[in-house]
Amino acid sequence: MKKYFSFYGRAKRKEYWTVFLGAIVLALLTSLFYSVILLPIVELSFLVSLIIKLLLIWLILAVTARRLRDARINLWFLLLSFVPFVNLIAAIVWGYIKSKK
Repeated sequence: MKKYFSFYGRAKRKEYWTVFLGAIVLALLTSLFYSVILLPIVELSFLVSLIIKLLLIWLILAVTARRLRDARINLWFLLLSFVPFVNLIAAIVWGYIKSKK
């Protein structure tokens, strides 16, 4: 668990998919929680939503960087994560590339 937020090391396909899909589910649950419960409290809901989203972005970027390192792909390709629509295709491709070691 302590290495999930770290950019160092390697991530196998199973770890990558577990974190990636878990982050998506957590983001959906957070959105549901945000819209149903916290919407009347605007200031608190914005702060909670911002903190959770920043943590999820950091988590996904960290595991993706470790996955790219494991597949021996240049880490500059991590910038594709910020291009809409391309990021989804890249995430799927990175998840299916076999490890080089």
